Amino acid sequence: MVGDKASDFERFRGSNSAIIYVNEATTLHKETLIECLKRLRVGKQTIIFDTNPDHREHYFKTDYIDNTDTYATYNFTTYDNALISEGFIKT
Repeated sequence: MVGDKASDFERFRGSNSAIIYVNEATTLHKETLIECLKRLRVGKQTIIFDTNPDHREHYFKTDYIDNTDTYATYNFTTYDNALISEGFIKT
């Protein structure tokens, strides 16, 4: 996994992005997420996280999900994904 160590944020330095997608954001180190946000420098700047915070006090929940003045959040479940078959969901 890339991003779960405090020093992993350095891997993102030097990149310029308009859109970033982060899978399982709560597994990343806080400094890595901060560095991702700094990389948004061109175009309509968008970052998409998917995550399931482990607990209410997790920094991702308090700093990002609960920070509605700065960030918009959307809640979806597996059942909302039209591309996943009903058989897959049952497994």
